[in-house]
Amino acid sequence: YSFCTLLGGGGPMSERRVTPGDADCAHKYQTNLVVNSKYTLWSFIPLNIYEQFGRPLNLYFLLIAMLQLISIIAPVNPLSTIIPLVFAFSLTAIKEGLDDRERHREDAKFNSRKYEVIHEGVLRPIESQEIRVGDIVKVRKGDEIPCDLFLLKSSDEDGLAYIRTDNLDGEIDLKPRNCVEGLVVDNVFAFRGTIVCGHPDQKLYTFNSRLEMPDGSSHTVSSMQLLLQSCFLQNTDWVYGVAVYTGSDTKCGQNKQDPPIKWAGVDRQVSHYAIFVFIFQLTIAFSMGIAGNVVLDTKAKDAWYLHLGGTKAYEYLVIPMRFFLLTSVMIPISFKVIIDVSKYYISLVIGWDITMFDPDIDAPKGSPAKANSTALAEDLGQIKCILTDKTGTLTDNIMEFKACSLNGEICGGGHGTVFNPSISPFDMGGFDSRKDAPFMLFAKVLALCHSVALEDGELAASSPDEEALVKAAARMRVRFTARTKNVITIDNDGAEETYDILHTMEFNSDRKMMSLLLRQQMTGQIILLSKGADDKLIARMEGGGEAITLLGKHLSTFASAGLRTLVLGHRTVAEDVYEKWAARLDTAQKVTGDKRDEEVQKVYDTLEFGLKLVGATAIEDKLQDGVPETISKLREAGINFWMLTGDKFETAKQISRSCGLWTAGETLVTLTYESDTQLQTDLKKLLDKVQAGDSPGFGSTVNEQYGTFSVTNPTSYEDTLTQDSGVGSTSSRKLEVVAGGDSDEGYVLIVEGKTVEHLLEKFVKPFKTLCLSMNSVICCRVTPSQKAGLTRMAKTDLEHVEDAGCFTRPLVRGHTYTKVLSVGDGGNDVAMIQEATVGVGIVGKEGRQASRAADYSIARFRFLQPLLLVHGQYSYQRSCYIVQYCFYKSMLLAIIQIMYNNYALYSGVSYWNSLLLTTWNSLFAVPVPFYVFDKILPRGKLLANPSLYKQSQKGAALSGWTFLRFIATGALQGILCLVLTLVVFGDSISKDAQPMDFQPCFTITYTVLVMIQVWVVILDSHSMTAINLFGIFSMPPFYLAFIAAYAAIPFLEYYGVAGRVLSDPAVWLFVILLTLLFFVPIYAYRAWNENFRPNSFQATRRRKAPRDPLMPSPHDFNNLETSPSSPLARHDSPVEDA
Repeated sequence: YSFCTLLGGGGPMSERRVTPGDADCAHKYQTNLVVNSKYTLWSFIPLNIYEQFGRPLNLYFLLIAMLQLISIIAPVNPLSTIIPLVFAFSLTAIKEGLDDRERHREDAKFNSRKYEVIHEGVLRPIESQEIRVGDIVKVRKGDEIPCDLFLLKSSDEDGLAYIRTDNLDGEIDLKPRNCVEGLVVDNVFAFRGTIVCGHPDQKLYTFNSRLEMPDGSSHTVSSMQLLLQSCFLQNTDWVYGVAVYTGSDTKCGQNKQDPPIKWAGVDRQVSHYAIFVFIFQLTIAFSMGIAGNVVLDTKAKDAWYLHLGGTKAYEYLVIPMRFFLLTSVMIPISFKVIIDVSKYYISLVIGWDITMFDPDIDAPKGSPAKANSTALAEDLGQIKCILTDKTGTLTDNIMEFKACSLNGEICGGGHGTVFNPSISPFDMGGFDSRKDAPFMLFAKVLALCHSVALEDGELAASSPDEEALVKAAARMRVRFTARTKNVITIDNDGAEETYDILHTMEFNSDRKMMSLLLRQQMTGQIILLSKGADDKLIARMEGGGEAITLLGKHLSTFASAGLRTLVLGHRTVAEDVYEKWAARLDTAQKVTGDKRDEEVQKVYDTLEFGLKLVGATAIEDKLQDGVPETISKLREAGINFWMLTGDKFETAKQISRSCGLWTAGETLVTLTYESDTQLQTDLKKLLDKVQAGDSPGFGSTVNEQYGTFSVTNPTSYEDTLTQDSGVGSTSSRKLEVVAGGDSDEGYVLIVEGKTVEHLLEKFVKPFKTLCLSMNSVICCRVTPSQKAGLTRMAKTDLEHVEDAGCFTRPLVRGHTYTKVLSVGDGGNDVAMIQEATVGVGIVGKEGRQASRAADYSIARFRFLQPLLLVHGQYSYQRSCYIVQYCFYKSMLLAIIQIMYNNYALYSGVSYWNSLLLTTWNSLFAVPVPFYVFDKILPRGKLLANPSLYKQSQKGAALSGWTFLRFIATGALQGILCLVLTLVVFGDSISKDAQPMDFQPCFTITYTVLVMIQVWVVILDSHSMTAINLFGIFSMPPFYLAFIAAYAAIPFLEYYGVAGRVLSDPAVWLFVILLTLLFFVPIYAYRAWNENFRPNSFQATRRRKAPRDPLMPSPHDFNNLETSPSSPLARHDSPVEDA
């Protein structure tokens, strides 16, 4: 509850009473000020600093900076640490500030919108943020609803209003709302009723309240009278509404939550490796400190200038602290900044990729890919499992009525080879529309039983399925023509029929059905029309017998063809039965609180029974282009697939076959729940067989050849229901094994929602073990929460499964998790998208909620190919190299600091000049960021050889061994560089007869290290562009110009050093020879390996690159819009160069 509610709204069980014009009510609750921003002007600096120091590495850097301020232990100028630290913190703060500025702008835009509100009997315009609870607000067509409003009056004469809720649930279809039944408000200015409602909650579709009028009458209020904030008013000229929840008290505000914090796997690894480096640093610091104290007490006992004064304990502490600060450069401050910049660039490239641009979505602008998160790019290169929704993700979500079961026959034709009936429901020659009652009744149910509205002559449906069914009825010459709040009209083959709408029993995810109670105006007959899922409707049918058995076979046939099915039923209702039922319903609707829905459903159940079978519909949702090819490629890349869908068993089974999740040679294993003991026994039996490598030889076995599809024919529809929905007797399919071909190429598991629930609650570990043994996993009839639970289980490592509590408890921090990707397109997929390591949302017909909540947004499922195989591998290889290179680069400097103290009596003195030490990981880190342009292979070869993905999948580019190799290389090169510099120049005289003392020596060493940087990046690069070459080779001239300018400042100790040293030919000869000494052997070794022992990438590089199959042809480019907003306008070069 809001702070204002706690002050004046009573306890959790009290009610909120809202009366228009009541000043006490208005001031009792908060205003409508909406705040989504994170910072204020005063809180920005302290809050941002607090957040940044919440990261362990930043605390380490702060500790170093604070210790540097103690002059007695600081070996270098404190600015050498403070300046980079402030720079890194400032960049992060600026980025956070800019992001929050956009949130402030959006808040200001929303809060300053003008709305008309009734004040003192006059309609006055005020800003949205000034609206208070109890205000009567006028909202016009197309406006966003400013707060949660109780619908008081509408421009529609029947009190109807339509809202678009895509900002809340991602659904773009219109939702109807209506004024309170029986309430007539002639003068909204004089309205003084009291809305009695509960305190703010997160339930978007629940508003169990009541309206108390001054005359003592009371009216039931539900979610049908609530206009939610962030929705848009459509198809209605204006509405008046009473503000009941404002500001953060609105249901939208109550549902706001910060998106989950996701760390890339590389970041986690680096944090662990940084701990190792820190331990190494501490070991070196205290070892060298002990050595320094021993030398100070022995060899340097008479060197008074080395003694610090004070007690022995004081000296014993100071020298180790000096070495600790001296080696602090081992953990570079700069790497995080460089990585963040690199990730930001990678996110831009993903959006620029023309192969992931769909001109058909949001035409004519089109829909490019979008990276909502810049932190997870490298995880795209390490995905081991993809969990995918079906409808709208694998399919187009474009519904087309294909067939139906009617009067004991399948009507519809030409759907592949599955069925080919001779009767078409659209062929009027097959029926006499005036004599064939079953046909006419079927068409009428389709035309009447729905929530579709007409907007400017076009259908406005709440789902694509409903629109497809209404269009199908029109093709059968029964056309839906008009709808008001209380009346619906159809054109029955030229004859108009009008029905009064007595009550609508709406569809929801629990009911999985809807019913419409109608009275035909001509005859006065009351009829109940119902449609819904087979497992719900069949149980409500009158009798059974052959018709139900035949229907079950037809439904299995439809499902085998991958079609979505609904069962239709009807019954007539006597007038006296209706009146008694309506009275009970009125009583149930007056119940307040959460029990109202339960009581209303009980009343519905008393009418929704004894239905007579009308028929069943079969709707096709075609696969998207490229789905089978994409799944095949990604499976070849070592990625397993789990399909999570709410569809029936047979539909999921057939779709898995058609999209390539179940292929020739794979064995389909079905697991169904009957009891805990049975499920545990079947799990153990199946695990033993699978792990032994045997083909499971138990349960009902149906052998099938790839290319045909037949299903187990049940003896009764109850068995079909068991197979399709997991209800009823399950003895017919507790454990079923279906062989996909002669060869055994692995297993595919299929389970249903009821079974999944028990597996996740009681048998998580064996279920996870079984899933790991499967090529694919198919889960049907699953709910959104089960999707999230399965995602949580999939990403949890096996040894942590029981500890993690995959279904009921959050994951435990500190555990290592498998990298999984979830992809979906609807609001019901958001939970699994946010739960996954990487969430991908598809912009589709179910709205934008999934794409907004996801880390990455794409328009088509096939775009996963370039997203993972190209951008994923590029990002992983680049990030891994940049991180390790930064530590290697820092080790070069740190090891020289340590080794130099062997010559300086372990006194903790710095070899480096403070300024050059500061610029090493900032100004002179130029070559490293340019590695972000590197490509380990051309994209065409990566797409043509998906098996290469397994290298990044198993973490080949970043491991303890590779990290140690970078560190060891830096240490070895640093030691050799220092030793050879001091051997050659330590006691020499420069050409101007000046001794080569401390400053000339470190200048020579520093110059060698700069040249080493250039050649390391060149040798480690796999491709070169003009940008790469410019960035890398511009570093030496920049360095020389910088130290020349630095040495030209007269009052500095370094004055004249650079010119004196770097003008000596002997110095340059030494720099060149030492650089060659370091890299000629390395180059020779790599050349020999590439020619005689090439790895998979090197071997692939030699082969000719095929054309990228996803790259548009020149003709395609000409057809795409090249406006400034188009991705084509964002770069002039082809994608291969970008």
